[in-house]
Amino acid sequence: MNYPRGSIWQKWDLHLHTPLDKLNNGYKTDDKTDALDKFCDEVEKSDVRVFGITDYFSSSGFHGFIDRFKQKYPNSKKIFFFNLELRLNETVNKALEEVNVHLLFNTTSLKNVDKFLSKLSVVKTGKDETPIMCSELEDKDFESATVTRKTITMAFEETYGRKSVRQDHFLVITAANNDGLRPERGAKRKENISDEIDKFSDGFF
Repeated sequence: MNYPRGSIWQKWDLHLHTPLDKLNNGYKTDDKTDALDKFCDEVEKSDVRVFGITDYFSSSGFHGFIDRFKQKYPNSKKIFFFNLELRLNETVNKALEEVNVHLLFNTTSLKNVDKFLSKLSVVKTGKDETPIMCSELEDKDFESATVTRKTITMAFEETYGRKSVRQDHFLVITAANNDGLRPERGAKRKENISDEIDKFSDGFF
């Protein structure tokens, strides 16, 4: 995109949950259609240029929002990334909260997001310890679902290819506070886990 004045500042919000969110829906209404329309209106009139539309372990909220937004504002200049929020099965802080990571997908890689979710297994297993994939989770499962760094890597390789560069398709952005990387002081094992998650991450919220 060319700007005759040269470089300019723009506002980005890369962690925004919608009324269609699987878990973190803070919009106090039972009418999701009405809430979604109001949400779309607020996004369009906002001075924020780029958004990361976020959902837990699923892409359905992102797709639902994008479809409705494009219907309402087909000529909008807003830009949207998909932010897949996941919970690792690792705790490093004193409150024993699992670390949240966010996979911020390149817009050119979105066509394979659903395939990625069908390859990404959660820690929980089914009958005879069969793997359960993110795409198979039911509503009651989202509260407790967790994944591992290894399964994220495996799902990436099965979706985009072992020789692909992960950062070409999505960035791993880890929560740095609250449910994030706050190792308990003096807990060496927790500090080591934090270091490994740090290496796995491309950035931090």
